[in-house]
Amino acid sequence: MQKRKGFSSWTPFFFLSSLLFLAFLISSTSIPSTSATSSVIDPDPNPNKAYEDDDEKEYNDFCYAQSVIRDMPEKIDKESCKKTREIDFHDDDMHVLFMIFIVILYGAVVRSIIRYFHSDIPYTVIVMASGMGMGLISKYFCYELYTYTAIARTHPKIILFTFLPILLFESSFSISGHVFMKAAGQVLLLAAPGMLFCTFLTAFVCFTFFTEYKWTFLESLFFGCIISATDPVAVVSILKELGVSETLGVLIDGESLLNDGVAILLYEVLKDLILAIELGHVHTTWELVGHITQEFFQIAVGGPVFGWVMAKIAIFCLCRIFNDAVVEITLTLVATYLTYYIGETVFHVSGVMAVVILGITMSSEKTCISPETEHEVHEFWGMLGHLANTVLFFITGVIIMERGTRNLDWNDLYYLILLYCSLNVVRFLMLLIMSPILTRIGYGMPWQNMIVMMWGGLRGAVGICLSLEVYEHIDFCQKKLGPKILLQTAGIVLLTLCVNGTTTKKLLEVLKLTEISPGRMEEMKNALRTINVAHKKALIMLRHDRFLSDANWTYVAEHTKIDDPYRNKIVADKSMPTQSSIVSIGPEHVLNECPACHTYVPNQPTNEELKLMTEEARLRVIKAMKISFWAHFERGVLTEEAVQILAGTAETISDRVLYMIHARDLKKYWTIRGIFPWLRECVLNHGGGRELEQGEVIPPKPKRLWKQRIWWLATRSWFENLMTFLVILNMIPAIVQLIVENNYPICDPGYIIYFYVLTAINQGFSFIYVLEFLIKIIGRGCSDYWNSKWNILDFIVLAFTLFDAVIVATVGCADSSVNSAPGALNFFKIFRIVRIFRGLKLLKNLIPAILRGINGRINTQLFLGYDVALGYICACDDVLKFLPHMIDNKRVLHKIRSSVEKERLEAVREMGILQKNHPGIAIAVKTRHASRSVLNHMKSTLNELRVDGLLDEKENDLLTVVLEERMKRLWNCPSYIAPPAPEVLLANLNWLYGHEELRDHIFKNATFLQFEVNDVIASVGDAPQGIYVIVSGMIRIDYEPSMEAVEDRAAYGVIPVMEIFKDFEFDRKTTDYCSSGMVIGESSCLTGRQRAASVICETEGVSAYHIPASVMQEALETFTDHFNSLEERLWRACGMRRAANYLTTLSSYHNMPKEKLEMLLERSCVPIGPDFDTIKIPPYVQEVVVIEGMVKNEETGEIYIAPAVIPKICTKITMPINPKTMNRVLVFLQEDQMPDEYDDDRLAQCLIAAKKQRRPSIPDEKLTEQEMPAESVSTSKQKQRRMSVAVNFGVRQKGRKSSEGTMMRRSSIYTAGSTGGSVQNTRVLRKNVRRKSTVDESLEDK
Repeated sequence: MQKRKGFSSWTPFFFLSSLLFLAFLISSTSIPSTSATSSVIDPDPNPNKAYEDDDEKEYNDFCYAQSVIRDMPEKIDKESCKKTREIDFHDDDMHVLFMIFIVILYGAVVRSIIRYFHSDIPYTVIVMASGMGMGLISKYFCYELYTYTAIARTHPKIILFTFLPILLFESSFSISGHVFMKAAGQVLLLAAPGMLFCTFLTAFVCFTFFTEYKWTFLESLFFGCIISATDPVAVVSILKELGVSETLGVLIDGESLLNDGVAILLYEVLKDLILAIELGHVHTTWELVGHITQEFFQIAVGGPVFGWVMAKIAIFCLCRIFNDAVVEITLTLVATYLTYYIGETVFHVSGVMAVVILGITMSSEKTCISPETEHEVHEFWGMLGHLANTVLFFITGVIIMERGTRNLDWNDLYYLILLYCSLNVVRFLMLLIMSPILTRIGYGMPWQNMIVMMWGGLRGAVGICLSLEVYEHIDFCQKKLGPKILLQTAGIVLLTLCVNGTTTKKLLEVLKLTEISPGRMEEMKNALRTINVAHKKALIMLRHDRFLSDANWTYVAEHTKIDDPYRNKIVADKSMPTQSSIVSIGPEHVLNECPACHTYVPNQPTNEELKLMTEEARLRVIKAMKISFWAHFERGVLTEEAVQILAGTAETISDRVLYMIHARDLKKYWTIRGIFPWLRECVLNHGGGRELEQGEVIPPKPKRLWKQRIWWLATRSWFENLMTFLVILNMIPAIVQLIVENNYPICDPGYIIYFYVLTAINQGFSFIYVLEFLIKIIGRGCSDYWNSKWNILDFIVLAFTLFDAVIVATVGCADSSVNSAPGALNFFKIFRIVRIFRGLKLLKNLIPAILRGINGRINTQLFLGYDVALGYICACDDVLKFLPHMIDNKRVLHKIRSSVEKERLEAVREMGILQKNHPGIAIAVKTRHASRSVLNHMKSTLNELRVDGLLDEKENDLLTVVLEERMKRLWNCPSYIAPPAPEVLLANLNWLYGHEELRDHIFKNATFLQFEVNDVIASVGDAPQGIYVIVSGMIRIDYEPSMEAVEDRAAYGVIPVMEIFKDFEFDRKTTDYCSSGMVIGESSCLTGRQRAASVICETEGVSAYHIPASVMQEALETFTDHFNSLEERLWRACGMRRAANYLTTLSSYHNMPKEKLEMLLERSCVPIGPDFDTIKIPPYVQEVVVIEGMVKNEETGEIYIAPAVIPKICTKITMPINPKTMNRVLVFLQEDQMPDEYDDDRLAQCLIAAKKQRRPSIPDEKLTEQEMPAESVSTSKQKQRRMSVAVNFGVRQKGRKSSEGTMMRRSSIYTAGSTGGSVQNTRVLRKNVRRKSTVDESLEDK
């Protein structure tokens, strides 16, 4: 067995090694001819052989070749191209391409070896060392391999342009946006001032000690900026392999990603300055300062700005794509390369910084990528980054050996060792000097992190490429600046990777930075405990399988058991004794021996330990909440904005010690704020919007006949539209006259004709306005006319117009002083301007559109707030289910649970108030959630059909496109949907569907009630008072446990009569808030027991339908069909709610979406009657849940007390005698199973009958007046507005006409309580409608 195990583990290694050997064997059969890649001028067909013993000749020929390229490009064709054949270039190109794939294959072999032997040597170090070996062989031992390493002689910019964008984006895209933003101050401090400090100190060391090179200080500074920049490629790859804390990783990663921008800035500035001095183009001081400033803003500032703009463009495009992995991956890839290329070549900014900002911005807004394709996008970039890392570090190794070691002497080695030590010291001094600032901003800087950052300043491919660019620059050949820079850079890269890189993990272990945190240890322990429980259950269940019963279960148990991966790891806090560590003090049963009396007492943590445990638990809870947020987003329940808000809040709160997420931290998102509420109030109060919002009030018809005709005309809508049209026509001559009078005197002879014509036209319109005024005054009455602000504006303009007409008719142009006096001219122009103010009346028709726009923005904000609150509540529910598995210590568990429950209740309360004030918002959110849940279920069904082979790929793709198109349409779902009529909630009771007689009976006897705030609907100890169906408002349910209730539940399975099912031990005080759709009193009508929880109105305007207990009792005695009784329907409704809450606490249903579980429970029944005293469980049953009382396993005699799930190995149960309550079980089918309709089994017939009770997926039919409850007939006839002007926004959405206004009159009716303890002195507010007279009714009266 051990032999086979070893062979199977080595199989990938042997396979990859065989492929690698075969590839080299094939490559050795085709020996290249001449090489045209080493030098463009060299006539020697074998350059390596010629240069083997003469490095000086090689260097001189290289400089000569560069001078030829610069001065005599026409000579290249004559001396080089004529000596080579065209096929040589093609062979070399194929060799390069072939070598790339060989390197990738070799990387796979190395990765397999590292994972098998658990090597501590980083992957990149091995790959670079392999490249060095390849370069050594190709240069000195096997000249045939020289063409295969030609990629290492590619221009350095091509290498950077090819590989660097991939590695930069892959690294920045995986950085946590929150952590990076908080540590941004530290990162920028290290990347900018820190980089300058290291550059100058390194330059000082080189200028002082590198005397043989004869570098000037400017040239030393030039080398310092190249060698001081840490390489993101090297650092990121090392960090990912070794694993460090997220904050330390972001600090090192962020610094190495950003300081390249500063390095490139210094590189470009110093290169231009050196060349200017060499060529004699000396700049003045101010020209030099201006040039440096321009370069700084262009590279350091322009790069991030350009990257942010490209990120926003990419996000905009990605947001328009839905579940198309190919397109989304393509967009990210194209955006990365375009950002780097355009930034470097077009705008001449830092492409490195642009790509980094691109990745960080897209990471912070990663919801732009579809949830179902996000994993594929990250996997693609992870794979691409691995391939680029492999090839780039292999190329780096080849470059070091082939080109970096030329002209190497003992002085160079001495300088290299000195430089290596100096770089580490300089970096440590930089961190030490900046530590006072670094420790006070961001996440701080412990001394351990400072040492790791000093030692982790690795150099890599970026420095190599920059030094290669200097090496190949023609102006740096004569002074040998390029060769020495390349040699020293290559040596530093080699030393930092081989020394620092290989010892970084050991350094982390010495500094105790890789130790497993107590939280992770406890998580692992809890996970193993859960897995072991599942392991035991699986063994027990499968042993009873007929096919597997004869398996070797000892072997199965032996080879399926897993050990703790952390058993040999070190706990982070080693100073804490083992018996008092955070891991061991979790269980309360741990005992310690008292040193005084030598008795064992329960272990109790100290305050400091308790604080540490609470903090660890808090972080785990917040992490679980974040996972819940993203899970709901992936299912389409949360919008992109909502999940970003929730996840961002969780990340921010996680940085605050001992602080949980509170509802007040999110309250600002569902609170109306900003400029739009202010604009709305301005329009309503000062723009006549309130009059339009309330609708036109038709004045009463006068008694006199002649006034009735004028009243009829004044109240016509077409009359108002006609006057608006005339105002538009009047604006034309009024504006023309105003413009002309600005250019000509009023009584100018050339203008006099136009003056009288325009004046006559305006006076004609004035006459029409006078008629309008008289018609409205006479027809509508003075009080009605003056109540409108628009009529007041019309009257003011009319008064000025008439005064203008009187002056013109009186004075005209007879008085010559009109033209000579400027005051008279201005006096005339004032009246012309006032005429134009009549055009403001046109805004009256725009006010509704303006209000709709403002209300739409407010509704969108409230929609987002409701979505945020709902996502937070769902996350709290998920966390509360798993808290016992996450926290062992009872004190910490109680503290965390109390905090989460308190904040959940506060969020539920806030959401209930929001739903009460803005019901249309809640309806819109629920509608979108329901739509997406239905589409998710349809898509999962489609996937099951494809997996089962019942659907071909083509048809599956077509249907998938259709479903995803429907999902995409939900992005544009309305933010406001008018709530349904109250009677619809009563009609939607699932125990009424499919039974017309029962439905008519309930509707006939239902009463519509309204309550005030703090009114008590039901109290603890009340006898059954019937059923309440909450229509609007919010109620509070308070449960106070009693000793009797707890004991009866534990002994007899008596579930307390209440509507809260969270803690199924029912031994804790519980409070919850509920709103519309909640049903109160079902279980009390079924069991006849007194209530265990009170129901209190939390808000004003709570309305409900009440079905009295006498009506329900009559219905229970009347509708007693064996398989379709009202009792069975009610038990099924109660059982589904109880089972839905209880099953989610079981491990087998943890990850099942709530919607899918509810769909499974729809296929259920509650068998009632003597025929079901014994139930045989058939194989098509999914689960049997005990929802009340207890049942007995007939085979083993085991008793299952509610709530409980019958084990699958149990095939027959009986109902024992229960003195406290009745025994009830809920039986539901497997997802794709259904009993035969002709099956004689009573349980099968019960399930088939329950199927007919299920509601089909069609919209609810509108109820007729005869079908409506008696109390709601008069209410339904009212054309009520669904939203109050003062509170509810967005009532008139997109052309939706408002109904006639109604006035409500409340009357208080106090009902006497019955002997059973009914609600005493409950104020019932009934609606009485006083209709306003309408035009149609008036005409009919006439």
